[in-house]
Amino acid sequence: MKKITSSRLPKNNESTVKIIVLNKVAFIRNSLYCMYRLIREYRHVGDTFMHCWKTINVKKEYGLNRLFTFAVMAGMGVFTTFYIFLNFFYTTPLSDRYFLYFILAILAVYPLHKMFHFLPLIGSRKCLKFILRKQLGMLPGISLHVKEPVAKTRFLLALMTPFVLINFLIILLSVLYPAYIHYFAILLAYHCSLCLTDLIYIRHLLRTPKHALIEETETGFEILVPQPMG
Repeated sequence: MKKITSSRLPKNNESTVKIIVLNKVAFIRNSLYCMYRLIREYRHVGDTFMHCWKTINVKKEYGLNRLFTFAVMAGMGVFTTFYIFLNFFYTTPLSDRYFLYFILAILAVYPLHKMFHFLPLIGSRKCLKFILRKQLGMLPGISLHVKEPVAKTRFLLALMTPFVLINFLIILLSVLYPAYIHYFAILLAYHCSLCLTDLIYIRHLLRTPKHALIEETETGFEILVPQPMG
């Protein structure tokens, strides 16, 4: 049998110490996280004691790749359906004039979409925060964050406003100018793709309590409901 030399003992002791330190660090980290979640779940909003009923994070739930795939599929479906539907009623020859204006309209859809999100929250403009960030590594993205809880109905209105107003405007213009329905079909498909995430959030929020408040945090949208006092 080989004898265990004394030179190996310090290494074993050092490994044991490292394991103990790592375990303590993990325990402290988990404890702090639990305290953070407890503070987030029970807090005051004005004079009311609120409870975090649920946290919704669509990007984390579905993943960016799946959302992008769904958005592309939804856009293709909208374009095909809308274009074929209008061709049943209009026989006007299509025109490729004003192509530059079409490109400008494509570029304007995204910032207009974000601006229409802002309109129902204009009374809370002091609590709004605009963030510019890159998406997919190169594309500029605009994020609108609300730094205080918002009533559920008002938040739903903010989510639905771009979908209703911009799509209505595109459909109206396609009826008024049938020679450019191919342009408007592409615009409608593109904007519906942008609205996909909003529609998923709307679907989730419709199932929440009626008098809930919505607060946007780093973990997603938190649904706050009044905590009954026992």
